Amino acid sequence: HAETLVDNIILYIRLGFAILGIFGNILTIILMTRKRFRKNNMSIYLTSLAISDLLFVCVGISELNLNSMKYLSGNLPFCMVGRFLTQCSTYVSCWTLVFISIERLIAIAFPQKFKIWLSKKTTISVVVTLWLLFSLTGLYHFFGWQMTEFTTIDSQVIVFCVPNPKFEFYFTKIWTVSDMVIYS
Repeated sequence: HAETLVDNIILYIRLGFAILGIFGNILTIILMTRKRFRKNNMSIYLTSLAISDLLFVCVGISELNLNSMKYLSGNLPFCMVGRFLTQCSTYVSCWTLVFISIERLIAIAFPQKFKIWLSKKTTISVVVTLWLLFSLTGLYHFFGWQMTEFTTIDSQVIVFCVPNPKFEFYFTKIWTVSDMVIYS
């Protein structure tokens, strides 16, 4: 029973963080899209960041399936979309933070040129480019995964989403290098 108790505690902690993440990101999106906050570039970055984080949290909740990391009923489309959204939202979050830092650096180092170099149009272009770029780089998730059944010791069948062996070269060589470059 101790193992079940620990599993339940971990589950409730995860769900608590998920609920907090959903509430916080929805609140951020609502606030940042109000007229008062739309005047500055930071609201565009923060809205994009909140959307990507919300996608990540929602996919994470559905992947948990309240019991384990198995996918709902061995659903291959959900597996592929979940992997795609997880990667895309993670990359967009990371690179949005990079561009927020660059914008802050320019604001401090070149205050007179800030408004010229970083207009609202430029910020929107950066955010749209991030979403498009990382959506394109994540398209391989629609081809590289498959559902595999595993039987546990107590004869329970669990279905997992795993990399397709046909794409082993991609996952072991290309994906690891592309992740390293994108996250660097």
